[in-house]
Amino acid sequence: MIVLLIIGQFELADSLYSRGYYDLATVEYQRVLAIGPESLATTQRRLELARAMIRVRPGSGIAALTRLVDEEPGIKPRAHAIIADYFLSVGDYPAAASWLETAGDPDRLGYALLHLHRPDLARAAFETTDDQTLITEIDRFQEEPRRSEVKAMVFSLVCPGAGEMYAGNIRLAATDFLLNAGSWYLLYNALHHKKYVDAGLVISFLVNRFYFGSIHNARRSAAQANEKKYDRWLTAVEREYFKDRKIE
Repeated sequence: MIVLLIIGQFELADSLYSRGYYDLATVEYQRVLAIGPESLATTQRRLELARAMIRVRPGSGIAALTRLVDEEPGIKPRAHAIIADYFLSVGDYPAAASWLETAGDPDRLGYALLHLHRPDLARAAFETTDDQTLITEIDRFQEEPRRSEVKAMVFSLVCPGAGEMYAGNIRLAATDFLLNAGSWYLLYNALHHKKYVDAGLVISFLVNRFYFGSIHNARRSAAQANEKKYDRWLTAVEREYFKDRKIE
C-alpha cells in the first residue's frame, strides 16, 4: 500500500513537471525520495529530480546530474541530454551544443548548430540521422548567393554609399553619400579660397570620418543583410522541419 502511495506521488511529480510547475515537481520528487524505501531511489528517479531541479536552480541541477554521472558513467548521454535541453529552452545555444556533443543526440545538436549559424557543422550532425530532406535544404541554402563584405567595401571605397546600396541599406547609402558629398564640397571650397588650415580641418574631421565611415558601414550592412537572410531561412526551416519534433 505504501509503495503504491509513493508511486502515486511520483506520478503527481511527473504531472507537475509536464505542466511546467517545476518548483512543485522538485518538492514532490525530493519528498518521495526522502521518505520512500531506498529501492525506489533509482537512477531514473534521481534523473527526474535533477531534471526538475535544473529548471528552478540550474546550478544545483547540473551539479546533481554531474554527481550521478560520476557514480554511474553509463548514464552520461542521458544526463547531458537533460542539461542540453535546459539550455535549449533558454536559448543558450553555445552551451546546449557543448553538452549535446556527448549526449548522443545528433538531431538536437544539429538544431543548436543551426542557431549558432554553423549550417556546415549542422549538416554533418544531420548526416548521422540520414535526414536527407534537411540536408538537401541546407545544401540549397549554402549555394544561394550572399552579399560580399569585400565587394561592399570596395564599392564604397570608389563611391561612398555605393557599398551600402549594394548591401540593400538604401537609407544609409543616401545618408553616407550626402555626408561625403558635403564634406568634399567644403574641402573644395576651402582649397579654392586658399584656406589651407580650413582644408586640413575638413580632411581631419569630415573626410576621414565620413569617407572611412562609409566603408565600415558598407561592410557592416553586408554582414547584417546576410544575417537577416539566414534568420529568415532558419525561421522557415524550424517551421517546416522541426514543428513536429520535440526539441526542448
